[in-house]
Amino acid sequence: MDRRELKTLKTLPAGERVLVDSNILTYHLLNHAVYGPTCRTFMQDVQNEKYYGFITPIVISETLFNFIKADIFRTYGAKPAEIASFIKGHPGGPRRNPTE
Repeated sequence: MDRRELKTLKTLPAGERVLVDSNILTYHLLNHAVYGPTCRTFMQDVQNEKYYGFITPIVISETLFNFIKADIFRTYGAKPAEIASFIKGHPGGPRRNPTE
């Protein structure tokens, strides 16, 4: 593949060794409307050994943090740019019910 060619999951040659990024895992696991199907197909291809996928502990941590951010966004309506300060402002976890 020429260096100038666009490299995407769809153009990845079979047998490639790939470091799977947290975005791919997050889009797949959260069933993202735009990127989810491509990521899901890619992860299925890794599972079927079309590609050799690897992850690191940092990727696992980033993926978990992405889930936390998605939950805060859905549950509390915090905008993505506000999530870090939201978490810092609720170190014991936010209360879901004002009577708690």
